[in-house]
Amino acid sequence: MAMIPDWASLLAADREPVRLAPTLTPVGTSPTTGKATAPAPAPSPGGGAFLPPENLDRFVLPGTNLGLDPAARADLDSRPPRAWVDDSGTPGADLVYTYFDLERGRGVVLGSGPATRPGSAEDCLRFTQTESLGAGVSKGDLAPGAAFCLSTGDGSVAWLKLMRIRDQRSRSSSLEFEVAVWHRR
Repeated sequence: MAMIPDWASLLAADREPVRLAPTLTPVGTSPTTGKATAPAPAPSPGGGAFLPPENLDRFVLPGTNLGLDPAARADLDSRPPRAWVDDSGTPGADLVYTYFDLERGRGVVLGSGPATRPGSAEDCLRFTQTESLGAGVSKGDLAPGAAFCLSTGDGSVAWLKLMRIRDQRSRSSSLEFEVAVWHRR
């Protein structure tokens, strides 16, 4: 005959405190507040460090006319960064400025940036991850003071602050930026 245990006496004899399972915090939330946190920056491709920033007080993306000059393009990986206008869709453009908007190029991640130049490429990279602008910004939403961070397809990181929209009343207004570019070593 099987004996049925006396659960009450077993429980009374067990002086070991009950241990609850640890509270799990979902990835991307703070364990103390439970609120979403910014993701850690992606590891640097190739693990290489960045060179000191190349600073330009004035970088101009020329204006375009609908149908005449389809797009102004900027290559921020070149040294110094360069801008040109063409209708051929030349590869290697990190930014494309059309009659309608400012778009990111192939392989580029674009985000809103801080009003002042970030202290490092990694700081700017965080903005591309947490403040994404998707494919770009509508021309109507561009205004002096707007700042952007971007990561190029070739691994450079750039901060751009729109200083002035030249000939804003015309259809072919150009954009004048202050720029800092961190190239990979």
